[in-house]
Amino acid sequence: MASLERVLASSASDEVVQSMSWKRKVCNGRRLFEVTGQAPSPSKDWVQLKITDRGVVWRKWRISIRGVTQGKAPTPQPSEVVLSHTDFQCDDTMQVEVERVFGPRVLQQVRRIVAGNHDNLSCLPDAVLIGICLYLDLSSLTQLSRVSSHLREVCGGEALWERLYEQHQGCPSHEVATLAADIGWKVVFFMNKLQLQKEVSRRRRLQSPLPPAEPTNAFLTQ
Repeated sequence: MASLERVLASSASDEVVQSMSWKRKVCNGRRLFEVTGQAPSPSKDWVQLKITDRGVVWRKWRISIRGVTQGKAPTPQPSEVVLSHTDFQCDDTMQVEVERVFGPRVLQQVRRIVAGNHDNLSCLPDAVLIGICLYLDLSSLTQLSRVSSHLREVCGGEALWERLYEQHQGCPSHEVATLAADIGWKVVFFMNKLQLQKEVSRRRRLQSPLPPAEPTNAFLTQ
């Protein structure tokens, strides 16, 4: 009986060692994507999502509101979930959590990566991709948008075209920004100055109050 217990204990210990070794390989694999952020209010927890060529790593640092108000440091060791790409695709609970914290767009991007439908450029954060796009001419920007669906979204997104407008035309006026909110920054970018002035003037006239109608005199005849 004691011998059997030793065998079972040794087998369990070997499984733990193998599991820890596999988790280290996943965590230390070639990074494909990484994002960090705070969980939605009222939670103060800090979350990291990391995708490597070996799997998915989800870390969460618990931060209690009471601890923050009392000046206590957050939990130094985060809770950690490590999954293979296949396990992540089958784990609906984890996917819901990713969407809850980082939004549907990040979830879609992560799904593409774990399914193998990705390229190294698409794995960069959107802010970095926009910074790269600002150095490209319009022809190169069009070619880049054909690389993947994610890059097409970035290259056609409002965030990029607003930055491009500022880069070429300077800081937009309030009227131009209002116009862009209605018709899109890309449309505003390709307007020439005359077209832009006409559209702004037209909208200004539509928004200005009409002058009150003059009273008319009624004449009664007998």
